[in-house]
Amino acid sequence: MELAARQAALLADTSPFCRFAECGICELLVDYLGDRLHLTTWVIAELEHRAKQAAHAQLRSLEARNPSWVTNPPVQLTEPELRRADALARGWSKLQARRSGSHRDDRANLGETTTILAAEKHDWAVILDEGRARAYAEKRGLTVLSTQDLVVEMTAVEQLKGRRAFHIYKRVYSNATETGFTRAVASAQDALDSPL
Repeated sequence: MELAARQAALLADTSPFCRFAECGICELLVDYLGDRLHLTTWVIAELEHRAKQAAHAQLRSLEARNPSWVTNPPVQLTEPELRRADALARGWSKLQARRSGSHRDDRANLGETTTILAAEKHDWAVILDEGRARAYAEKRGLTVLSTQDLVVEMTAVEQLKGRRAFHIYKRVYSNATETGFTRAVASAQDALDSPL
């Protein structure tokens, strides 16, 4: 079992921030991950945009921090790396449009693609929820965690409790069950208690 607590550094997409913000506790997420947490400038731009929406207004509390969002400076990509991330994001958008019949902004996946490419560059773990992005990151050999993984881990160390923890867990995958959640928390507790 992969644990955030055992990662030297993690790059996150917007997903965990949004899920925690929807429950009014996005600061708890950032505080738990501390100085291990990094964001690309493109993820920060997306978070700034989402903070203007009512559902994610709680993100403003992170924007107002000093430093804003996370303690580490934004992670940059070189021009060639950014072109690669942009091409990948456009490709995913076109594939989504063909499958769903609805067109999204070509840059809609740029947060995920820049996160993956920056993680490859630095050999850091990633936090992603979208299936295509997760599969691509795993194929590239990256350590991949999800918002669900974070919720389970934070519950195992008693940073999250009760119904609120399961509520966030279920927001990622609607078919999640309380029994599965309880089992996952027990597994995380065992993993945290065992030596490396």
